[in-house]
Amino acid sequence: RQNMYDMESGERSVFDSEFDGTRDAAFAPRDRPVYDAARAAAAPKAAPKKPARPPSDAEVRRKENNEALRAEAVVLAARRARFFDEHRGAIAPFVSGSVISATAAAAAAAAAAARARAA
Repeated sequence: RQNMYDMESGERSVFDSEFDGTRDAAFAPRDRPVYDAARAAAAPKAAPKKPARPPSDAEVRRKENNEALRAEAVVLAARRARFFDEHRGAIAPFVSGSVISATAAAAAAAAAAARARAA
């Protein structure tokens, strides 16, 4: 294969050699249609949605499990807050003061919630 071009004119373009000047109608430029608000308002509305199907047994069990996990997460967060508050002396050298105060506030809130549940 030879390089059949020079520095001034460059390589011959495949587009120039193969384009015969005709344009495919699918790619011809077109004007955009003008928006007609009255016509859009008169357009038929979408069909109403089908009623929701009843959930399967698996979906019901999944939802119940998710609710149980959320409730358990609240209880575990309270236990975690009380644990860190009880051991704040041991963790204080490793965390900032804002973490210690946030832990103390969370433990106080957990204790108040436990008292409210007990009452």
